[in-house]
Order: sequence, then C-alpha cells, then structure tokens
Amino acid sequence: MLTNGPEPDISENSISLNQALVTFTKRWKLLVILALLFVLGALVKHKFFPTYPARGILLIKDVKNSRYQLLLSSIANQLGEFAPDEGQGVDAVSQAINFLDTYSFHKNLARKLLSIYENSENKNEIESLNLILKKISKIKDAPLRELRTAQILRAYLGYSNEGGGRLKVYLKTNNKKLSFLIVSVALEEAKKELVRRDIHELEEAEKYFSLQIKEVQGHLDKIEKETIEKMQKHQVLSVDIEKGETSRYQNELKQNISETTISIRKNNNLIRDLENKIKDIKSLETGRFSGSSQIKNLRAENKELSAKLKSLEQTLRGYGKKQKGLLPFQQEIEKMRAKYTYEYKVYESLRGSLAKIGLQKTYINNKIEVLEPEFLERIQSKPGLLIMVLLAFILSQIVGLSSIYLWELFRP
Repeated sequence: MLTNGPEPDISENSISLNQALVTFTKRWKLLVILALLFVLGALVKHKFFPTYPARGILLIKDVKNSRYQLLLSSIANQLGEFAPDEGQGVDAVSQAINFLDTYSFHKNLARKLLSIYENSENKNEIESLNLILKKISKIKDAPLRELRTAQILRAYLGYSNEGGGRLKVYLKTNNKKLSFLIVSVALEEAKKELVRRDIHELEEAEKYFSLQIKEVQGHLDKIEKETIEKMQKHQVLSVDIEKGETSRYQNELKQNISETTISIRKNNNLIRDLENKIKDIKSLETGRFSGSSQIKNLRAENKELSAKLKSLEQTLRGYGKKQKGLLPFQQEIEKMRAKYTYEYKVYESLRGSLAKIGLQKTYINNKIEVLEPEFLERIQSKPGLLIMVLLAFILSQIVGLSSIYLWELFRP
C-alpha cells in the first residue's frame, strides 16, 4: 500500500501581517519621497498652472416656469392659430443646445471677441484675450482668423441641461479674467442667437401670409368687380352710396323729424294754456306781449314747423323708395359671398394669423433670460490648494505601496 509523503506546510508560503508591515516600513523613505514629490507637484500646478472654471445659466421660459409666458400662451390659445404649443414633448433646452453647439454660433461669438480685442480700451480685457488670440491676431485673412478663434472657443465652451428650463454655459481656462469674459459674452450672444432664430422663423411666416393675403385679396377684388359690372349692365344698381353714409343720413332725417314734432307739441301746449288763461281773465289784453299776440306767434311758428316736418317726411319716404332699388344688388352681393364662402374664410383666417404674429414675437423676445450671470469675484481656482495637497498625498502613497508590493512580488 503506497503512502503519500509529508504534506507541505502552507504557513511557509504565507506572509503574516507583521511581516508585510515590516516590509513596507523598511522602505518608508520611498513613501516620504513620493509624498513630497507629489505635494510639490500639486503646489506647482496650483501656483503656475491654475484652472479657473466659470459658468452662467440661461432660463428658457415656458408656461411651466413663467407666469408671463403662461398669460401670453393663454391669449394665443384663445385667439387660435399659431398658439405656443408646449405640449409636444419637445425639450426646449436640448433644442437650444443643438443650436448653440454649432460652428455658426461660435463664429458669431469669435467675431464679437475679436471686435472686443481690437477695439476695446480696457487693458484687462485685451491682456486676457491676448492669451488665446495672440497667435491668431497675426493671421491677415479675416475669415480664417474667425475660423481659428471659433475652433478654440468650441473646444473651451460646454453646454448642459440642468433641468427646469435651465441651460448652463461653462468653460475652464488658466486665467480668471479670461474665463469671466468669455462666459459673459457667450451668455449674451447665446440669448441673441436663440431669439434671432425664432424671430427669423416668424418673419418668414409673416412674409408668407402677406403674399397669400395679397393673392387672395386680388382674387376677391376681381370677383366683386365682375359682379358690379354685371349689375350695372342690367341697371340693378340705382344709387351709389356707401352703406355707412346711407345709414348716417337716414338717422339724421329721423332725428330732425323727431325734434320738429316735439317743438310742434310744445307750442300746442303753450297755446292751450294761454287760451285758458284768457278765458279766466274774461278780458282781452292788448299789446305786443299780450296773450293773444303770443298765441298768434306760436300758431305762425307751428305752420313753419309743420311745413318743415312734411318736407322731412317726404324726403325720408322718397329716400326709402330709392333704397329699395339697392335690394337686388345687395342680394347679388350676398349670393356672391355665399358662392365664394371658402375664399372669404381663407382671407379672414390669413389676416387673423398675420395679426397674431406680433403676439408671437412678444412671446419669443421674452422667452430667454440670463438667470445667473458669472461674477469675477466668484471664480476661484479648482480644485483648492488643500484638496490638491490631500489628493497628491493619497495618490503618492497608493503609487508607493503598489510599487513596493510589485517589487517584492517579482524580485529574484
């Protein structure tokens, strides 16, 4: 029967915690040197190669986060066409980021910064921009210079959706004033760009509606002209007076008839009172101002008023007969409008839509707001000195302990 040899002692191949600590502590100098080197590197980085992050926030208003936009939206919805529809599931902030993260926007921003760099009298702005535009300013070709600047800005700037309609614009440079200047200009240019895009769409719509209105109006004018010529040919149109003038003239006639009738009744009442007074006195008065003289004057005045009243009534009756001659023409007009009801509805709809574009422009002009601009005093080098020293120390010990472990593991 075969027997196995003595089993190997596992403890001979294992290392105790005490032995491991002794092994690492023997090389404490390496850990200290690495710690000093890493901390020194952190100090140099913080002193000579700082990083200054800057940010700003734009608020894209809608009915959910602005009462003013809610009011405009409710008015537009009541009016009908082209009401702002916020319920289509379109994220306005994500759409705005797509518009901003383009070459065209960064080219406009580059043009603005180059203008500041070339024309500004502020030495701090010029010195700050000189850090990134010094080499570019030597390029003589203006379009190429803008292209290079736009490429640099696109590499620096970033955009993110913070939720609630907030769009964050941020970047990092090694100069505090440069970070502040670029973010401040970028916020204003981003606001203008987003408003300009929406306004441009409304202006295109306005041009379209204006052309359509002219076309439809010309068609309707042609129809009305043909109808009027047809009525004049058959002598249906007898009086050529606008409806507004006709109505106003008839009202004036009726008012004059009413006033004349009231005056006659008033004079009759005065005559009756004077006759009763004369009977009670039982005597005849003489003189210009006697009761009998007043009665004669009132009766004479009544004759004139009666003649005037008769003339006014005849005029009104005669005018009414003339107006009856217009009825066939009005009937033809109504027939024409009934026949071309669709064209008239299209015309009114186009005019209403064109009128609502002004409300839409007001909506768009107040849609973007710089919610949180950047402040120069708030920009600090990140990460801070203490955090950098702590991170450098931790990293140095990780690197040192790993190096010692690998050396002990693979040494001959």
